[in-house]
Amino acid sequence: MQYVHFSRLLWLGVTALIAFAEVAVADPGAASAAIWCPTAYGEQPALSPRGDLTLDDVIGAVRSASPELRIAVLEAVAAHHDAAQAARKNNPELSLETENFAGGGPFGGFDQAESTFALSQTFRMGDKRRLEARAAEARAAVADSNRLVVLRAAELEAARRFYELAGATTTGRFAAEVLDVSEAFEQAVAQRVNVGKSPPTDLARTRASTAMARAAAADAHAAATAARYALARLWGESVPSFDAPVVDLESPVSLPIDGAPSTLIESHPRFVAARSRESAHHAELQFSRSLAYPDLTVGLGVRRFEAGGGDALVANVNLPLPLFDRNQDAIEASRIRIGGAEAVVVASRLALTAELAQALARAKGAESRRAALVDDALPAAMQAERGTREGYDAGKFNLTTALDARSALIDVQMEAIRASLAARLAEAEARALASVAPFDVAACPGEPR
Repeated sequence: MQYVHFSRLLWLGVTALIAFAEVAVADPGAASAAIWCPTAYGEQPALSPRGDLTLDDVIGAVRSASPELRIAVLEAVAAHHDAAQAARKNNPELSLETENFAGGGPFGGFDQAESTFALSQTFRMGDKRRLEARAAEARAAVADSNRLVVLRAAELEAARRFYELAGATTTGRFAAEVLDVSEAFEQAVAQRVNVGKSPPTDLARTRASTAMARAAAADAHAAATAARYALARLWGESVPSFDAPVVDLESPVSLPIDGAPSTLIESHPRFVAARSRESAHHAELQFSRSLAYPDLTVGLGVRRFEAGGGDALVANVNLPLPLFDRNQDAIEASRIRIGGAEAVVVASRLALTAELAQALARAKGAESRRAALVDDALPAAMQAERGTREGYDAGKFNLTTALDARSALIDVQMEAIRASLAARLAEAEARALASVAPFDVAACPGEPR
């Protein structure tokens, strides 16, 4: 009957252990649907734009297939799982101990043995589990904000590459037009030389000018091709499958950004990341303080006495004495890190505010330069080049005047392209810093940016 009683107690203990384990496994902890939210970026099938390319196409492709973003996404997912793990309960411990057997004298066999079956559980005092889960969730929030920092950087790099390709494509088209005009002008000069209206040196100079235009066109084509590959690389495409970018560099830039720069940057991922790190250090401080409280371990078991054939309950309570280690240095370290994080928040605000103000100033300055070149200088240079070319055909101007006018037109056109490109790049940077279109999409479904 004693063995039956012991077996029954053993069965009850195992049943309690299984039930407790099921509760622990079922505990949702810190896990939530947000764990899978980062997969909205970086785990979609790679998007390769086809046909004419727009800025939205480029940003969408980078969001879906940027290698750097995928790394940040996976780290954010892992951090959310770490938070879920931190919220789980401690496992109970099951022990079976047998003593006083296989010795000498009366203890030579198993008749004097004592067997103890026990179940123990450690209780984390000081609200450790909740505070550790909060700290882990705060670290997961930091990983999420770092993911958004990488995303914003990838988006801005895509915008820059897109406009650089647009600039190279525009330069290529202009270089091709200059080559066509140079070849046609060379034919006209050749006809004048053949009939004796111009000296042979004019034809030699014109051919040299055409050769320079041909070299410039080849360089522009090579630059545009390189820019295409540099852009496609951002989403992992080895051979570009898109056509020409759709953007009018000569059109005015628009900056629908209202409000002071210091308020606009508060939604920027870098500032959000700084605030997240500050919050995480505060959560770490609370958890460090909880570690000063010792954990309590409580056990209950059944001891079997073979000699007398009886059973008895065994209970134990373990509580460490916090005499030397009260986690005081870790608490102080957390306080110091909070001070550093607060300084980073202030520095981030100042840096982003200055960057936005500078980007807006560059955009406005470049737009003024673009407008002066495109609206005033370029039409005048085109009219002058056309007039001197026609005047040379009519014998009113010499070749030097015609070639100088064409050189002036090329210089003005190239300056206009550079100014337009600078204005677009500064506009993109300002929009990215202020988190306005096209940099204002939701970070996750239903999540504000």
